[in-house]
Amino acid sequence: MYSSTKELILSLLKEKKEIRPHELIQTLSLTPAAIHRHLVKLTQDGRIEKIGKAPLVYYRLKEQKIIYAPNTILHADEIQTIEDNYLYISPQGKFLKGMEGFYTWAKQTKQDKNFEKLAHAYLAILKTAKNLDYAVIGKEKGFEIIKQN
Repeated sequence: MYSSTKELILSLLKEKKEIRPHELIQTLSLTPAAIHRHLVKLTQDGRIEKIGKAPLVYYRLKEQKIIYAPNTILHADEIQTIEDNYLYISPQGKFLKGMEGFYTWAKQTKQDKNFEKLAHAYLAILKTAKNLDYAVIGKEKGFEIIKQN
């Protein structure tokens, strides 16, 4: 989940395609340090990329491509939702996050032939789960115990 400032930066990049840090400073009325922190975080998360060297630096949205399954079309926001929410733990105990984990699970369960349909089904279930009304009633061994209201 991103702060509203990071979402604003992403929105500006969608609109303008490329933007320089000083433009963000002026547009968002933030300090250079604050803008720099947001740009570094978005770059580290793979959402944007830096073009050029100081003093002529631009940022733009990074191309979101899925290379896991041939002939699969997923939108960047769908990929990002899976990246942010999916965790697969292999039988060997290896933690695989995001698209890598999702595709590994699909292959392990022999569902990779219908990967796009499977991804859309997961996203629909995730959306439904986020709309459920529940309360945390305790914790046990690091897991939250929940009760549906």
